Amino acid sequence: MSVRAVVDAKRSPPEKWLREQAEVLLRKIGIKKGQIVLDFGCGQGTYTILAARIVGNDGIVYALDQDKGKIDDLPAQSKSAGLANIQIVPTVGGANIELPDESVDVILLYDVLHSWYHPRGRQRKEILYELYRVLRADGLLSFYPGDPEVFDHHSELAAILTEIREANFCLQSKDAETLIHEGSIVQGHIFGFTKRTKHNNA
Repeated sequence: MSVRAVVDAKRSPPEKWLREQAEVLLRKIGIKKGQIVLDFGCGQGTYTILAARIVGNDGIVYALDQDKGKIDDLPAQSKSAGLANIQIVPTVGGANIELPDESVDVILLYDVLHSWYHPRGRQRKEILYELYRVLRADGLLSFYPGDPEVFDHHSELAAILTEIREANFCLQSKDAETLIHEGSIVQGHIFGFTKRTKHNNA
């Protein structure tokens, strides 16, 4: 792991970050009360729970992960947190997402679109086209690279960013942030993409 990427855990343990900064980060990227959010590759639901608190009872957070074992405890976690607005989206194989067209306001794509989980570019492209399909015209794709950035795999990150653009997304922002990666606090970047239109064709 890149030494530059890791914040001293003694100074900033994950629990402290989750308690004091995590919701602030998700609000900063654009998650709001009443929105529909898809946490794609949600893992154990760290960001799922946080987003559900923000969107409130008028919103929904869809949690999707191909590894069913990772999200088995998510219903119990949401109940313990007093949340009734998290829905687990079943995976049906491949890149298919069982959600209607243009039904999602914000997609969280955090530390999942890389070679550890999807070694073939074709797999990533199929996922991106599905994400494009379910995202609303004015929606946000929030992308955190994870492994390629943490481990300084610059060529892989460049290739993935190109794939996102080729899937008809337009980069709107790139912000340095503090996040969790595999249980550690790291410094990384969050990229904000919107659907490409004739007005933002870049």
